[in-house]
Amino acid sequence: MNLIWLLLRASWLNVAIAVLTGLISGGCSAQLIALINSAVSGTTNNLLWYFVGLGLIIFFTTIISQFFLIELAQDAIYSLRLRLSQAILSSPLRHLEELGANRLMATLTEDAQTLSGAVFILPTICIDIAIILGCLVYLSWLSAAVFIVTIVFLALAIASIQFLLNKARDSLSLAREEEDRLFKHFRTITDGIKELKLHSQRRQQFLSEELQVSAAASRQHNITALRTYAIGDGWSQMLFFTIVCFLLLGLPRLVSVASSVLSAYILTIAYLLTPFRNIILRLPQFFRASVSLQKIEKMRLALASQHEETETFSPS
Repeated sequence: MNLIWLLLRASWLNVAIAVLTGLISGGCSAQLIALINSAVSGTTNNLLWYFVGLGLIIFFTTIISQFFLIELAQDAIYSLRLRLSQAILSSPLRHLEELGANRLMATLTEDAQTLSGAVFILPTICIDIAIILGCLVYLSWLSAAVFIVTIVFLALAIASIQFLLNKARDSLSLAREEEDRLFKHFRTITDGIKELKLHSQRRQQFLSEELQVSAAASRQHNITALRTYAIGDGWSQMLFFTIVCFLLLGLPRLVSVASSVLSAYILTIAYLLTPFRNIILRLPQFFRASVSLQKIEKMRLALASQHEETETFSPS
């Protein structure tokens, strides 16, 4: 189960409308780059009206796409919270005690909040993806040969970045597992505050050997993940500049390419850097939400299976 499937379950029609308008917005953004390239090349006939028209289309399609995704995402979160709460209320008390109040509270609060935050940025990511796809279509139209070289280079770059992102995601998963233990320790503080107040040695032992250890482990996993994302962000920028350098200095020595095509490629790739970087910078929150959604789904399945067993074997 992932965020896309969560949205599709809420309303596939709204997803289709949001995707369609997002693709239109991305295609118009690519066409806008083509118009800028035409203006730079000296062609200015009727470009003003094209700019105005494309700007208005981008404005309205972006708003429509984001409106649909925002409402859809919030409806999905709303339904997910209700289903999870219903599953908890329908489960036997003994099973809930086995799962632990700390895990239940972490799922209802931390995971739900993380998921809600990621859903908030999902519309922006969808628009950025649509812009990237539109620009790639424009690049393929400019020159098939140069596009093949560019797309191979981009594929290698994305593969190397994906390796770093997978490492960061593993660290985020470990950090989320540590959150369950932290919530357990916080529960100990609130429920056992009298005992901790009365026994100084037990209090110091709890702080130094349990709470501090879990907090430090969670901090270290998050630091490792965010540092890996920072490396991925810097690496992606360097790869984009490498592509530009290769197109300017290397490719003309290998094949004959018109200067107008090269300038259009460089302009488009420079424009692509912004949506690519936006996606990479938002991936930590997106991956946290993916981990949280997995935790929510595991909790829901655990509660549902126990509920089914209770219904099956309960006396009539």
